Amino acid sequence: MNDFRDQKEDLEQMTTNRPSAFHVAVLVLLAAPAAHAASDCQAIFDAYAAQAKVPAMQKTVTTPGMTDAVQLIVTQDAMFSRVGPNDAWTKNVIDDAMRKVMAKGAPTPETVNQCRIVGPQAAEGMAGTAYEFAPSQASGNVPGEMITVLIDDETGLPVSEKALKAGTVATIVYDGVSVPVQ
Repeated sequence: MNDFRDQKEDLEQMTTNRPSAFHVAVLVLLAAPAAHAASDCQAIFDAYAAQAKVPAMQKTVTTPGMTDAVQLIVTQDAMFSRVGPNDAWTKNVIDDAMRKVMAKGAPTPETVNQCRIVGPQAAEGMAGTAYEFAPSQASGNVPGEMITVLIDDETGLPVSEKALKAGTVATIVYDGVSVPVQ
């Protein structure tokens, strides 16, 4: 008889300590934003990983307080840069050391600590999805900075970036990019 009573007490203890359907539902709802944010981050990571593999891109960056935009043309083996249309292009070879420096600035699970989807946006006839993320300070951004990136829905590549605190805006082009004549 004691065995039956012990089993009954064990069963009662297990059922009273088991979370109710309500508790499970609350836990699922609380976990949902984190899961959603992780998937938002993955879209950003994928876009920048794809960008690193393109043959060439041109990035034009405007910054408040600077009269001329910074222009960058990046290929797999060189980066050309200039400030303003009258400046001469400077060429930097992209070697393994430079690739490591560039990788530190790219959004990765190590350099991004929060992400969220902003929603559908269009730019110059292109349909895209905007995301916002907080880069780490180690990637050279001001504390508390938030970056909004627009990712082309068709190609999966980032086509614009805006640093909300710094006010820096970048537009990125992949088609028709040519290397400057030196």
